[in-house]
Amino acid sequence: MVVVAAVTVPLVFLILLSFSSYIYVTRRKFRETEDESGQEDMEDLPFFEFVTIANATNGFTNKLGEGGFGRVYRGTLANGQEIAVKRLSRSMEVVERWKRT
Repeated sequence: MVVVAAVTVPLVFLILLSFSSYIYVTRRKFRETEDESGQEDMEDLPFFEFVTIANATNGFTNKLGEGGFGRVYRGTLANGQEIAVKRLSRSMEVVERWKRT
């Protein structure tokens, strides 16, 4: 009985340690990939002046919807492309939450 316990306990510990290590490494790789892809996506986005966005949305009058971070407006750029613009809430808490996502 003592021999069985002496072999089983370290074996179970080794299996749990291996499984935990696998989970840790997998999550870490996922986060690194997620961070890199987020940066690449931001580099590909066009940036516009506030005046351009305000003109495209007709002064933020055509509201499509509203979410936790702010309202979404429909607009049309000068070249005819239709856009949706999220105007963030003025609350600093909302801005900080949006930056973390």
